[in-house]
Amino acid sequence: PQPKEAKATETSHSRAHRRRTKIKMSSSKGPCILVTGGCGFIGCHTLTILLNDPRNFSIVVVDNLVNSSKISLDRVAQICEMDEKEVKQRLIFHEVDLCDEAALRKVFQESPKFMAFFHF
Repeated sequence: PQPKEAKATETSHSRAHRRRTKIKMSSSKGPCILVTGGCGFIGCHTLTILLNDPRNFSIVVVDNLVNSSKISLDRVAQICEMDEKEVKQRLIFHEVDLCDEAALRKVFQESPKFMAFFHF
């Protein structure tokens, strides 16, 4: 009998990279999603998935930066291969504490209607 050919296994990282390179990001805004705690560890990973989605989501991030840093959003943009224009259109950041009702109300007034909400 012939020896079986070894199959190369694809990691989740390589699948994600393959999907990213296949999907051409449009500069137009898609449905808007609110992500609270988006600068933290789990929030950043969620942003990366949402920004690479073919539905071209626009993301509004609300974070008080107590346990995180805004620098993480720069890293997300880099991972998603977004240029400055696309970042300005699709990744909006507000440094707001969720306990500050007036500031949070302002975020909702200034943002398009959200189709979904992730809270971290």
